Amino acid sequence: MYKPKKIEEIKHLLNHGGYTQMEISKSGRLLLELFEHSKESGYLSSRVLDVINKNNIYLLSDEERNQVWDIINTLPAKPFDVYVVHDAFHSHPSYGNDLRWQYIHQMVLISKSNMLSFLLSQILNREVEITKYSEDLHLEIAKSEYAIC
Repeated sequence: MYKPKKIEEIKHLLNHGGYTQMEISKSGRLLLELFEHSKESGYLSSRVLDVINKNNIYLLSDEERNQVWDIINTLPAKPFDVYVVHDAFHSHPSYGNDLRWQYIHQMVLISKSNMLSFLLSQILNREVEITKYSEDLHLEIAKSEYAIC
């Protein structure tokens, strides 16, 4: 679920900028932290869309702004609710295909990332390196029709 008005505001800020602050705000620190996690894990969460505002947009580099555009460009045309209970999720049947596509897209991004190494390193409080058996797994996931089985 996303708020179309917020997305339009972010698009405007990405194109035209915001205010430059002398001191980094709490939301600015969170934004920087999310991008730092992204660099370490190789995966940028759409959580950044909740954090970006006119007071912290200046903190983003051109590359980071492009990453935000990538997220915006993969949003479904119309927002919809996803209901989550434990390890199951569902939406209104009208949005089933959008949900399927979003799921596949997220699995592609995660398979391209270093998320497993990142999470294990966080849990164990030491550097953990996981070797991927396939560097092309994301291509197979992208071709799948029903990754939600």
